[in-house]
Amino acid sequence: MSSLDSSSKSGYSLSIIDCVFEDNTYCGALRLNNSEVVLIKGCSFINNQQNYESGDGGAILSYARTNVVNCIFTGNSAADRGGAIR
Repeated sequence: MSSLDSSSKSGYSLSIIDCVFEDNTYCGALRLNNSEVVLIKGCSFINNQQNYESGDGGAILSYARTNVVNCIFTGNSAADRGGAIR
């Protein structure tokens, strides 16, 4: 079961658990801007592309404090930096 939790009970501002992000283009799969602490757990990121000019983070572009646990990254790319995570 996939879940997205924005409650503070877990200690995270946002929890993304057991999700699949596949074949996302232009801005990649996830862009995290204003969250304080984010958990990404058990997710798969497959063939995501950040293809905007000077783009960063093919799978995840995060400006938040982000914990990535037991995730799979395959075939992700970015126009500039961070094919999987930036």
